[in-house]
Parts: sequence; structure tokens; C-alpha cells
Amino acid sequence: MSGLLDDQDLYVRVRGVVAQNPSNMFLIVDESAGLMVFLDKAGYLPREIGEVVEVEGVTRRRILGAINARRITKVGKAPLPVPRQVSIDEALSGNLTSQWVRVEGVIRKLDRSSEAVVMTIASGRRRLPVTILRGSCAKLTIGSEAGVTGLCLTLSKIDWMPVPSC
Repeated sequence: MSGLLDDQDLYVRVRGVVAQNPSNMFLIVDESAGLMVFLDKAGYLPREIGEVVEVEGVTRRRILGAINARRITKVGKAPLPVPRQVSIDEALSGNLTSQWVRVEGVIRKLDRSSEAVVMTIASGRRRLPVTILRGSCAKLTIGSEAGVTGLCLTLSKIDWMPVPSC
């Protein structure tokens, strides 16, 4: 999925494993990276994590690592790729946009809503904001250790990480 981060509209075709419960936006990943897929005029909607899909669409100019899907085709099923283990410093560096990663730390802030769980995890003095879209993660508590897996994304110069699981 490399080469999809230019600041222009490009028509693309990519294949990946669905890594987040589908909605009007879902995540796909492969061994190299991941993408946020926004439903545009796509007919097929993936139903579960682990579906392999081919997505055709147009890159989104203001969101690196995202495409508007015009067509989605189910290709099969596969396990999620193993994420790259990174430190909070690496996740905050800006060098991991759209990378499939796992970060560990201690929960310092935790807010829940019906749309997302937003938390801050820390290691030493470094803190990483994490957003878990449409997730519950009821067992999370401030002060507990957490490992999160997801995509490092940059939206309007703000690094955040939607995570399919915690």
C-alpha cells in the first residue's frame, strides 16, 4: 500500500484484510501498511474482521492514508498481519503514518462515549493520544497497562490511532 500518501487525488486499487468492524468507514491492512476506507459508491460492505477485500477508489486529499471506495470486492479470508511493535516516541515521530503497529504504555486519561473510547497512554514522560472507534474496552482503567494495535494516522497534523482492539 506504499505510494498512496501523495497530496493529490489518485485512482487506486488495493487489497487488504479488514481490521476494524465495518461501518461508513473501515480499516484494511496488509504486511506493509494500512488504509482508512470511506464508503462512497461501493456496493459491497465487508461484514467482519479478517475478510480480504479489493478496494478501488480515489485517494482523499486531506487525509493521508485514506481512500473513498468506489468498488469493494470480497476476495477471501485471512488472519490480520502481525503489527510492528513500536515505542510511543516512534509513534509520535510522524514517520509511521498508515503503519500497522502495536504500542504499549500506561493509561493516563480515559474518556468513553457511544462513538469512541479516547485515551492517553504514557511511557516515561511521553504521551500518545489513542482513539478506539466504536469500541467498548470495558476493562480499561486509568493507571492500568494497555497494549493497543492499529494504524498510526495523521489528520490535520494531529497524530491519532484508531484501534480495532485493545
